[in-house]
Amino acid sequence: VSLSLTINHSDLTGSISITACNEYNWNGNSYYNSGVYTYSTTTTQGCDSLATLNLTIGNEIVNIDSAVACDYYVWNGVSYYNSGVYTDTLSTLYGCDSIGVLNLTLYHSDTVGSETIVACDSYTWKGNTYIGSGIYTFDTLTTNGCDSTITLFLTINHSDLTGAESITTCDDIYTWNGTTYNSSGTYTHNTTTSAGCDSLVTLTLVLGDSFLINDTATACDSYAWNGTVYNSSGNYEKSYSTLLGCDSILTLHLTINHSVINDITVSACDSMIWNDITYIESGDYVFEMETTEGCDSIVTLNLTVNHPINTSTTEIACDSLDWYGNKYYESGTYYRNMLDDNGCNQTDTLYLTINHSTDTNYTIIIKDTILPYNFNGVEITESGEYTIRLTNADGCDSNVHLYVIVETVNIEIADGSNDISIFPNPTNGKVTVSSNQAISLIEIFDAVGRMVRSENNANSIDLSGLPNGAYTIKIVTLGSQCIRKIIKH
Repeated sequence: VSLSLTINHSDLTGSISITACNEYNWNGNSYYNSGVYTYSTTTTQGCDSLATLNLTIGNEIVNIDSAVACDYYVWNGVSYYNSGVYTDTLSTLYGCDSIGVLNLTLYHSDTVGSETIVACDSYTWKGNTYIGSGIYTFDTLTTNGCDSTITLFLTINHSDLTGAESITTCDDIYTWNGTTYNSSGTYTHNTTTSAGCDSLVTLTLVLGDSFLINDTATACDSYAWNGTVYNSSGNYEKSYSTLLGCDSILTLHLTINHSVINDITVSACDSMIWNDITYIESGDYVFEMETTEGCDSIVTLNLTVNHPINTSTTEIACDSLDWYGNKYYESGTYYRNMLDDNGCNQTDTLYLTINHSTDTNYTIIIKDTILPYNFNGVEITESGEYTIRLTNADGCDSNVHLYVIVETVNIEIADGSNDISIFPNPTNGKVTVSSNQAISLIEIFDAVGRMVRSENNANSIDLSGLPNGAYTIKIVTLGSQCIRKIIKH
């Protein structure tokens, strides 16, 4: 059997790339967006065929611009001089239409404004003051923000202020420009020039008639007037002729105030304030001032300053102290205020220390071996109660109630005690004990029987550091013991 075989292959490689505007029709389908699309069919041999479309869609673009400008506006290379709506068609990167729309509003600069002004001396325009005729311009902006130029045609006419007249007359009145004047002086008259500006004429007028002049003066002590010195108040007259030969009578109404000189005598304590100055020493002080009329016023202060003598006393007392009729029981600082012979306050100060008497109960136990016993000068010979009057450390009475208990010391003294010797005695420190036998113990007792020192197997003992006084020494040997008195000084 023979097989004649023909193999046909599917076609899966077909691919196209397309760029279109807005939409693209492919194999009966419309596409509006960019993307990759496929289409399945069969070849002429009946095998599968797959086609691929790589599609890029470029959309038409419409841009709308709005602009406001002065005089003209340039858009996409074209200059526009009128308001309106303008369009321009361009191409995008994909060759599609791009339509631009411009909504344009144009405002025009204003250069035709002008003003014509005639003024006197000066004119202020747009913040500037002009004093001469001329043509001036002012640049500003219209209400739409465009340039605006205004022109001022200015004519300046000047006022006439130079007119002057001088008149001297003995008459008592003078009429000028419709006005009557009855006194000398400088007067002005306002009118206008032919151009309508101010015109000022000045009159210097001297009236040389007979006249009365009243002067009023107030002076201190004296006043010189027209060559005469006046020392009292009154009305004084003087007649003379003016430069024009007219009569003139001067009357002086004079008030004379007199200076004041006063002395005052004052006594004060410690200090005195006078006219805002503090004085602490006696003396004569002068103060110059003015009276209410403005004349000199000289016041001399004869001042005596009395200084009180303040005393202080330091006292130490027992229990209480009488001071100027008062009894004080506590320490402290006390004051006594009084007036001295000059009437000034005097302060006496007491610095007081109160020390108190003491009552002490004291009990002692002593050994009969130290009798008689001396306690602060009182000889104790047996047990009992003793009252001893002493002075304490503050110098006040100290009553000591002493209760004495005497105890019996039973000490056997060996026969060989006479062989024991102690030296030095009295001593101020170290004591040496000599014995034929070996010494096993040395003990020192104070006046109340307390052991205050001890040494084992030694032949000496040191009393340094103990208070001075009488002590008992106990010496123990191998076969005996003995007790002796020793003095520490």
